[in-house]
Amino acid sequence: MDKKAFKELCVAYHSSLKKLVKMPCWTRNHDLCLALGLLPCPMHVASRQLSFWRRLGSSTNTIVSALLASDIGHHGMLAESHLQIRREFDIMAMDLRAVSGPAIANVFVSRLERFVHERNQQPRDIG
Repeated sequence: MDKKAFKELCVAYHSSLKKLVKMPCWTRNHDLCLALGLLPCPMHVASRQLSFWRRLGSSTNTIVSALLASDIGHHGMLAESHLQIRREFDIMAMDLRAVSGPAIANVFVSRLERFVHERNQQPRDIG
């Protein structure tokens, strides 16, 4: 998915959430998602992708194993997309084989809480 399409998806996701809970359109996405117990769109998508990678890595399917062992899996677009997500959300040290799907989501919830807290601690420019 290209960046423009992904941004449009996220705008639709957050707009829909605001309409469902009857919040004004200027409500901050991260604050709303934290209050609703949901992940913002980019974190939700990244969490799903990492869960998918974890399942791929633990698959006993010979075709999946061969693909992951190939150049496509180690150095190609599969590996690059996976590394890009881990770099973007600063979770390079996370061993996906050792955690379950909910544990991956918890990493993102923790990041969301920290992000909202840090942003709310910053002085606001009123003028």
